[in-house]
Amino acid sequence: MRYKLGRCFLPEIWKEIGWTNQDFAEKMDMSRQQASDYGTGKKKMGTALTFAAADTMGVDPRRIYELIPIKQSERRKRRSTKSTT
Repeated sequence: MRYKLGRCFLPEIWKEIGWTNQDFAEKMDMSRQQASDYGTGKKKMGTALTFAAADTMGVDPRRIYELIPIKQSERRKRRSTKSTT
């Protein structure tokens, strides 16, 4: 099964472990604005960064984003749309 990323749960995880987005930014060696963009969902982290963030926070990487299953029919539509552009 394939998934698309939904809502980001970083703010909830930060609260749970007692961090602010500034703490996350410092530990991940990124700007506070970048951490905020990830936390608000303005930007999505790539796979490697998601796993690094999970390791740094001590959580399962699957907790960071809502995983929304993609139906087979949706995948076909997306492929046919991409091939025509």
